[in-house]
Amino acid sequence: MFKFNIDKFVAKLAKKSFEFSDRDFETVVKHRAEIIPDFLLKLDNITKQDSVSYNADILCIIFLLSDLEIKEAFPTIIKICRHCTEDDLENIFSGYSPVEELNKVLSSTYNGDFSLLSELIEGSTYSTTARSQAISAMNLLYEENLMTRDFLLKYYASLFEIKQFNSNPYLMGSFICYLLDIEAKELRDKIEDSYHKNLVDTGFVTLDEAMQGLEMPRKKIDLLFNHLVENMPKVEFNRQ
Repeated sequence: MFKFNIDKFVAKLAKKSFEFSDRDFETVVKHRAEIIPDFLLKLDNITKQDSVSYNADILCIIFLLSDLEIKEAFPTIIKICRHCTEDDLENIFSGYSPVEELNKVLSSTYNGDFSLLSELIEGSTYSTTARSQAISAMNLLYEENLMTRDFLLKYYASLFEIKQFNSNPYLMGSFICYLLDIEAKELRDKIEDSYHKNLVDTGFVTLDEAMQGLEMPRKKIDLLFNHLVENMPKVEFNRQ
């Protein structure tokens, strides 16, 4: 009896520069009962490593789960984010930028358990990149009508008051950029107050730029986000 070889399937896809065809997706769906548990086990093994090096098969699995929007993967993706250092994330996404990819992975696999997402965002021991991209993932979910604006803004307003969050100026800088991305005029006073309290790394965006950005059409503020890709700092933290 023919037994589907998952490892050979993944290795073959990894050699294709992660450009998946409809047939590849159909194969995953057809063998879902075998493939998904195997994928999740392989990803979970990452959290048992002291340091994480690049593995094309692992990145292939992450992209496949993301592209297919496999919700069962969300807790494991969150677990990886909580475990990995900045260097680990860079290694996992080698050849790609975690600042450009991790938000998509988080949003596409999001299973509706907001407690997992908020715990990552608010956890001071987790990497700045992972926390920042979790916020970006919320913006994506909002844009896809999977989170309401009221819910989003209420939660974002609360972050200004959480010490484990607002004490990280780099995170606050990226946060302000994401607020500009959704034109969060409702939070103008909190944004301005955070600058007056010197909570924001102005290397991302200055107070004047932020105030101007709230009044600009979205397409005109894209340049403000280059800092996220080019200047995301490496912040030391204690792995849990």
